[in-house]
Amino acid sequence: MQEFYASTTYYGIGEIIKRYASFPLFLPCPIAIQHGWNAAPTKHDARFDVPENWYWSALIEKKYHQEFNGLSTRSVGAPFLYLLKLIKYSPLQESQRSGSIVFPSHSSKYIKMECDFEEYADMLCNLPDEYKPITICMYHLDQEKGLDKPFLDKGFEVVNNGNSIYDVDFLNNFIANTRGKKYAFSNQMSSALLFASIMGLSSFFYGPHFQTDCKDPNNEHMDYTQYHRDWEAKYADYFKFNNCNIEEQKMIASIELGEEHILSPLKMNLILWWLTLNKLYLKLIALEVKKSIKSLIKKIPFVHKVYVKTMKITSKNYI
Repeated sequence: MQEFYASTTYYGIGEIIKRYASFPLFLPCPIAIQHGWNAAPTKHDARFDVPENWYWSALIEKKYHQEFNGLSTRSVGAPFLYLLKLIKYSPLQESQRSGSIVFPSHSSKYIKMECDFEEYADMLCNLPDEYKPITICMYHLDQEKGLDKPFLDKGFEVVNNGNSIYDVDFLNNFIANTRGKKYAFSNQMSSALLFASIMGLSSFFYGPHFQTDCKDPNNEHMDYTQYHRDWEAKYADYFKFNNCNIEEQKMIASIELGEEHILSPLKMNLILWWLTLNKLYLKLIALEVKKSIKSLIKKIPFVHKVYVKTMKITSKNYI
């Protein structure tokens, strides 16, 4: 069956949760889950048609409760942390790591990001040799627009973590692209800086400012540019180039990613099974089963013929 709730289809999150908890892969997750680092609640991650909304930390969960009264929630930690546990991640030795990975500010389906990437490419070229070689990790939507050209023109290697938000290997690719680097850079306060920090990289908020043009129907009154400026004001000092404390960064990453809320595989498994008994989930399961039966009947000519005949007789009896 396909997933019922969109957020579990992003970046392979649903599959990570199910594999960690030994929950059947063929069953849809009975949850919606925060898929990225948020400084404030958004309608995208607040659903009333789901058994539970899962959030990374108690802090962001509290904000959602304040914004959306009656929301069913739980703090469980970021899916990225569960992936690190699944693959038994451990950082490479200092002597085995070199160079940097850069995550330029990125657009989304509803938000257009505008930034001078030619200036950014020049800034990166002028970094000391300690931070080189430099790999640029672009978001696929920006690559499709050709926004990687300024970096390619300067000779940088450009990669991405996946060609779609629905790529189940997206976060695995993030780890593959980031592991082996010593430093991470971004001109946007984003999940990438937290993920890199928790992986043991020194992470820097560094680069030109960007502006946004938001066409998000769910948050049409939000000024996303100011939203990011406020976000930067709160966290930028922890990621200041090149004067940062990596242990302090890890502490911030741990808090924001909700490391203290991580569930054991057994506890997560029990919670997921309990949530499958919720009427909201059972209703969707029943609809899927009904659709599957109808589809199967249509594929068997004789059975389909009997089914249609039976339905006609039943209809006549009701008239």
